[in-house]
Amino acid sequence: MTKRHVGSVLISFLAMVVAEFAAAAERTPISSFQALDLKDQISSVAAILGVLITVFGVFRGLAVARKSNRLRQAAVAKEVLKDLFTDPLGRSAMQMLDWDGRTFQAGPNSQTVHWVDLQPALVIPSSSTQFNVKQQFIRDCFENLFDHLLMIDHLISIENIHYDDIRIPVQYYAAKLSRHPLVFDPFLLKYGYAKAHGLIHRLAKDYAAHSEALDSDRN
Repeated sequence: MTKRHVGSVLISFLAMVVAEFAAAAERTPISSFQALDLKDQISSVAAILGVLITVFGVFRGLAVARKSNRLRQAAVAKEVLKDLFTDPLGRSAMQMLDWDGRTFQAGPNSQTVHWVDLQPALVIPSSSTQFNVKQQFIRDCFENLFDHLLMIDHLISIENIHYDDIRIPVQYYAAKLSRHPLVFDPFLLKYGYAKAHGLIHRLAKDYAAHSEALDSDRN
């Protein structure tokens, strides 16, 4: 619940209280109010204050709960990002996106991966398709990366993490992925990564908007 919404609810509640007492005043003869002794007046005021204190307490509790939840979400996001960036295969996939011709250790052998190697490795295989060692390594790397993105999307959807807590560290690589749909989209959509595909393009869109804003500020 946003602060604006909380404020609106509080104002509405106070308006209801005021309206109720105004209606009560119209229904009750003035002589009856005049007949109220000091004790009755104090009791009425105390009851109103009690209601107001309760309402403020509820909203304060909600604000504290929201802050606690955001701290928890940030902590979970930190662990999720740590898992992503320390996973050797997932990290290798991100390095392939960012560096053409980098050499990786794939089992006992080293493999130099160029951009042109990615699409043949990530094709949807037919019954006769054979992948070599380098291609198997590339597939393993991107499968791990997409597994992480799929989990991140799931945690966002159930509000265990907040989108903004993962946006900046991941959006650069998402933009790289989104620029080459012919390379990555068939793999993503064939092997159950549709939700990860949606997250990638959401992140890429935000990254593009951020880059345009920076370019505009420079000009």
